[in-house]
Amino acid sequence: MSDTEHTYKILILSSHLNRNGLLALLQKEPNYRIQTTDSGVVALEAVRTQPLDLIILDWDASDFRAADVIIQARSLDADMPIIVIADTAQREDLRLWNLGVDDCLLRPLGPNELLKRIAYALNIRRLKLRCRELTRENKQLFELAVTDGLTKLINRRHFNERLAREFQRVKRFGGNLGLLMLDIDHFKKVNDVYGHLAGDRILVEVARIIQDALRSIDMAGRYGGEEFVILLPETSHNGAAFVAEKLRSRIENQSFRAAAGDDLAQGVEVPDHITISIGAACMPNVNVNHPEDLVNLADTALYNAKQKGRNRVEMAAIES
Repeated sequence: MSDTEHTYKILILSSHLNRNGLLALLQKEPNYRIQTTDSGVVALEAVRTQPLDLIILDWDASDFRAADVIIQARSLDADMPIIVIADTAQREDLRLWNLGVDDCLLRPLGPNELLKRIAYALNIRRLKLRCRELTRENKQLFELAVTDGLTKLINRRHFNERLAREFQRVKRFGGNLGLLMLDIDHFKKVNDVYGHLAGDRILVEVARIIQDALRSIDMAGRYGGEEFVILLPETSHNGAAFVAEKLRSRIENQSFRAAAGDDLAQGVEVPDHITISIGAACMPNVNVNHPEDLVNLADTALYNAKQKGRNRVEMAAIES
């Protein structure tokens, strides 16, 4: 829907507009849907129950109906434009501005001034809503750019960026950094026997187990195919070994058929059990001068785990 076709819902809490003909002027505007009342109770109910684009109300220093409406509207929608109609003396009432009013019109009102102020407030409203939409869209685009579509873990490119930052942090300030590389054992057999849909289901479940086992500061990614990689900030050699063995054990003992649930009902059969092999490397290490060195050490340890029979953890040697 274009801006010219958009319909704006405007709530008016006032009796003055009825008397001087300005309400009739507003009701002629094709894009405005006006609800008017001189009852604070009715106005509050409208604020609570209806989607509104603008509120116009009289400000009376001796009547707190207007203040109640403003407070309620602000609590439900912080960006709701609110225009107050006031006398010159009332305009100086600090309570009016402390409540978060956007504009104040002085009586007597001219029709052109009223229409201009309403159009301006609605335009600001529209721009704020569009900014919200753009923020959401940008967040979604960012997530698509850094996330693996199947497992929802970060992708290899973004993982390498995070690894580079963590590597520089350790090089500059000291501390520890662990890296795990995981590979699903005999994954080709899973695809060959059960099909690629089953393979995808296994990858998704393995990713879930990994995420559930990690701390908030850790980062897991899909490195490619059936291979995963995990970054463990401030984690020593022994700590990385503990995390690796915990993951290996959890996956070995997981019933993937039980976890498949709805997929089984749809005819997607999966193996009940799988295993993983893990290679781990840690900093500081004299053999690690670049982020790629840490990856290569973990990858070599993973290769050793495969060569030694799979379903095991191998740690790269500590050299300092």
